[in-house]
Amino acid sequence: MFETAVLSYGPAGKRVWTTCLGMTGESLLVALAILIPLVSPAVLPRTEALVGLIAPPIPPSRPHVPEAAQPAAAPLVWPR
Repeated sequence: MFETAVLSYGPAGKRVWTTCLGMTGESLLVALAILIPLVSPAVLPRTEALVGLIAPPIPPSRPHVPEAAQPAAAPLVWPR
């Protein structure tokens, strides 16, 4: 199918410069697409923060257990 196709690429030096020029142009377009909205941020839509910046509420305190109700621990005796 492609046996009779005549593909002319031109000189190798011209292909390198054309490729570099194309990549540079595309990079500039992407950079401009990113930087233009940053120049005028007032045009961007306002978004509300999804996470609140306030601390969570303090959990309710547990009822106080008197110390007399807790069993006393046995004293530790070290062997001699």
